Amino acid sequence: MVVPTVPVLPPRVTDLTDNNDEFGRVNALILCNSSVFNFLDSCALPLPCHLRTDAPVGLMLAAAPHADDVLLSIGSGAEAVLNAIR
Repeated sequence: MVVPTVPVLPPRVTDLTDNNDEFGRVNALILCNSSVFNFLDSCALPLPCHLRTDAPVGLMLAAAPHADDVLLSIGSGAEAVLNAIR
């Protein structure tokens, strides 16, 4: 699977440090995509895919449990492609 690593751009730390409710909301939102794969005991690999001048964003490659070696091989190829177009 290929999914966004997180569903939002990274928030500013200063926007979250004084508001526990907002921190909890944003933290849950940021963890929602990767939590699914953790729950399923799958493996996942985040890769940066943003242009060097843009906000940092990534995509996540995920595979079935115990497919780490295959996923890392695919990730290596995907990383080379991403680096070539950034």
